[in-house]
Amino acid sequence: MAEWRIEGDYAEVCNCDFLCPCLPTFAAAKPTYGDCRVAQLYDIRKGHFGDVTLDGLRFVMVALTPEAMNKATGPSACSSTAAPMTRRPRR
Repeated sequence: MAEWRIEGDYAEVCNCDFLCPCLPTFAAAKPTYGDCRVAQLYDIRKGHFGDVTLDGLRFVMVALTPEAMNKATGPSACSSTAAPMTRRPRR
């Protein structure tokens, strides 16, 4: 596995009650209102994944899951400042 490190800011918002039940359960908790609608925002000031630099990378990921986040199989959307050669599908 490639070595990685990131430094930056992260924000998340979802439709669950405060505080999101995913945080203390590693995304295994059921959503407060039946499904999970989440947006995550990342601003990486400095970082790398293997030999790929992530400095200055900013991206937003939005998703909708019908149950706990760790069971998500549906599509998500991502908008990024990444150069095309650094974009890879999730596995």
